[in-house]
Parts: sequence; structure tokens; C-alpha cells
Amino acid sequence: MVIVYYKKMDDEKIIEQIQKFYQSKEYHSIKALRERKTLLDVFKKTRSETIHSSMIAWLFNNTEFCNLPEPSLLFLLRLIANKADQQKPIGNEGFQDLWERIILNQVSKLSKVNNDYAETEIQTKAVAKNNGEDEKGKADIVITCKIDDKDQIRICIENKVDSKEHDDQCKKYYDYFSSLDNSDNFKTIYVFLAPQIPNKELSDGGHYIKITYQNLLDAILYPLAQYKDMFSSQSYFYLIEYINTITSIRTNTILAMGEDYQDLLKKFYKENEDLIFAAIDAAAPEEVKTKAFDLRNSLKDKEYTIKFPDKSESSAKGASELARVIATYLAKKTKKVDLLNKWEKLTLPKGSKIERYFIRPSKTRVIPEEISCKGGDIVYCSNVWCEDKVKDLISRCKKVKIYVNEVK
Repeated sequence: MVIVYYKKMDDEKIIEQIQKFYQSKEYHSIKALRERKTLLDVFKKTRSETIHSSMIAWLFNNTEFCNLPEPSLLFLLRLIANKADQQKPIGNEGFQDLWERIILNQVSKLSKVNNDYAETEIQTKAVAKNNGEDEKGKADIVITCKIDDKDQIRICIENKVDSKEHDDQCKKYYDYFSSLDNSDNFKTIYVFLAPQIPNKELSDGGHYIKITYQNLLDAILYPLAQYKDMFSSQSYFYLIEYINTITSIRTNTILAMGEDYQDLLKKFYKENEDLIFAAIDAAAPEEVKTKAFDLRNSLKDKEYTIKFPDKSESSAKGASELARVIATYLAKKTKKVDLLNKWEKLTLPKGSKIERYFIRPSKTRVIPEEISCKGGDIVYCSNVWCEDKVKDLISRCKKVKIYVNEVK
């Protein structure tokens, strides 16, 4: 029998950590960031999609940004090319040569096709009629340009801030612009911009390249800010205001995480790690505990080699996989094994004897379900991991002649 206990913080230690928490400069710096206001806060437009679309269009229409050694539009094309290379959207093959030229920095000239590179709220209409009426729409941002006097490109960007795709918007814009490509000699690239990559597939069937506001911040806004000595103070002011706007901390989804906030969170976590995990252990829902403890100290990225009593060997990446490998072996070799006393859901790989796992009944938490196993074996394990728990697991496994080594 192997039992692993999770070491809890005592009350005095918790009180000491709470006092340290409220005295830390990181706590007050983060609180100050939450109170930070920008121009768009004054006009109550921080979450307006039309305002964000206009600001994004401004990044590519501002003459000062266009005349930089690397113009702002090239930053966007490089971001799109890298994402297209990773995501392999439908139609990517037709742009492969262009993607390679952009990624290898072999683009020497960008030129306008219209008065501006970028326009917003472009009126479109459905190619096919629905119930006898044309379904009209408005593409959020449309960018047109010529690349090295060779490729005439149109970039259709569907921009989302707090909303999701609705009314088959992506399909409508794809149908509309793809119907124009043959007649106006453009090749259209489709981009979906949102705070996060959507979980569900878009309605277009896979033509859109998905990017986030974090990508926009890292690949366009921050690089632009490095050239502040090469454009006016007014342009720099608007650029920084927009950076502050999309990195502002709000109750709803944050659009992107700024460098200052990332640094603060790292310091805040380092200083308050024990207290944070004590709070999670005491009050968080089970699924939050599972994710939080599994990620602690980057255990997810650690690699292990395991040697078993029968001289067989295995490997695992991350604490949860380590436990699964050990549990699967023990399920085959023993009739009943207690691995941990914090009973959480554990999904074992296919082929093991265990079919499903339920929380074990305890004095404080009675749950009637039983653990169902193909061979009648019972294995208790956990997805809730921290450094101490993994060390204890490794130590106690030696008692049943299972040896675990961390790969350096």
C-alpha cells in the first residue's frame, strides 16, 4: 500500500503570509493597474468593436508608421504568415510562396491600391439570396495592398472583442470576397481576431487564420513602440494609449496581457506562492484545484523515467502522466493500491483495467459512486499535484520497488 499525504500550511504560517501579501508592493502595483484609466475609459468605449477596428486600421494608415524602416503593415503580414504556417488554413497553398517571402524577410516594397491601406465597416452582400432578399453585412476591417508590384492582396479581418461569431458572418464574408477575387485580381486572406482563439469552428469551413489581441500586442504594437524616436509625440501618445487600453484589467475578458502586468504577476506569484495554493486548496472548485496544482512549479514540463520491479521501464512528461504510468502498472500487478489521500478524478490511458474513477467517499464528503475496473482492481490516484506531493510519491514508490528519476 502506498499513501501520499499533501502537506498543508499551519494557521500561524497562513496569518504570516496574509500579512506579507497585503504589505507587498506587487499587490499594490496590481491594484493600481486595475484603477488605470485611458482615453477610451473617459468615453466609455474600451470594449467597442468599432473603436478597436478604427484604432487597428489607424496603425496601418498612419503615414509615420508606413514610413518606418519596417512599416507597420509588414508587421501584420509577418504575423499572418507565421500563423498561416502553423494553422494550415484551407487555401493556404495558394499563398505558400508569399508566406515564405514574408517570413524570410524578402519583401522589398509595399504600396497602396486605394487611398488608404485599411478601411473599416465595408458593406458586403450575400452572393446567394436567402428568402428572396440579399443578406447584407459589414466586414470590420479590410486592408488592401500590393507586394513588390507583384501580388495584389486583400486582408479581410473579422474583429471580436466581447462577442462571438454570429449569423454565419465568416462564411458570408468569405463567399462575398472570394466571388470578387477573379474579377478584381485580388487574392484575399481571411483573418479572425479575438481575445482568445475560438473553441468552435468558424462558419466559413476553415479559411480564416486565427490571431489574438495578445498576438497583435506582441507582434505589432510593442515593435512599433520601439521606433518612438522616428515619429511624432502625438502618434506615440495614441499608440501607448491603445496599448494601455487593450492591456487594462477589467472584470470581463482581458484583451491582452502587457509586459508590466506579466512581470508583476511573476513577482507576485513568487512572493505569495504558498498562500495562493493554500487558498486554492481551501476554497477552489475541484476542477480549478486540478489545473492549478498540476501546473505548479512547471511540473507539467518535467520529464521522468520509471523503473519497475519486473525490470520494465517507462517514461512520463509531467506529474499527472507520471502518476498515470505508475497507477496503470500497479493496477495490473496488485488488487488494491492507495496512491493518494486527496481523491480526485483520474483518467487512465486506454488499455488499462480501470474504466472510470469517482471521488472516494469520506467522513466529510459522502459520494455513493464506486470505482469501476475491468479486472476488479481498484486504484486511487490524483490530478492535483504540487512539488511536495510529487516528491512524496516518488519517495514512497521506492517501498514497492518503483524507482523514478527526473530527466535533467
